[in-house]
Amino acid sequence: MTSLSDEVVLGGVRRACVHHQREAVLFAHAVTHMGLVHSSATTRRVRPQFEALESAGLLVQSRAHGRVVWGLTAKGKRRLSRSIPPELPEAPQHRVWREAHEFAAREAEHFHGELREAVSEATDLLDTPVSPGPPSAEWVAVGKRLCRAAHRLASARYCLHEWAEPDDATADVAEVWEHELRRVQRSWEVAA
Repeated sequence: MTSLSDEVVLGGVRRACVHHQREAVLFAHAVTHMGLVHSSATTRRVRPQFEALESAGLLVQSRAHGRVVWGLTAKGKRRLSRSIPPELPEAPQHRVWREAHEFAAREAEHFHGELREAVSEATDLLDTPVSPGPPSAEWVAVGKRLCRAAHRLASARYCLHEWAEPDDATADVAEVWEHELRRVQRSWEVAA
């Protein structure tokens, strides 16, 4: 593995802080912004560089909620502002946006068809005389299919047409980014 430049480490910490809207972030979050997978090997390889940058007064280590976090010092911020911006890999928030956008583009028509089918099933039930009519379990089942299909299509449309592409300079604070998208993606995976 090639070593990271100090600017990449500082830039990764800065971007992680911006995207997590914190003054300091977990080591795992910082290394993810540097394009690394957080593992014991990554920790052994990169932690000494963090500590060297801390000794140089560029990074500061502190604790938040009982966990060690890392942030830039004023000196570290000045160094980054005076250097050529480091070349960082795709940000995690952009990767999530891109993957969701690509998946939604592939699956939107399928989700549309699912909703049309669920509406057709509900229409068939409605066209049945009330007495004796379909049992309640059928109504509950079609209601669940309608709700799920409408939610999946709405989520795909949101990803395609309403969720703005995130920028590295700011946190993507759309609710979808943190937790809603994870739930939606899990529901999409069930369909695939």
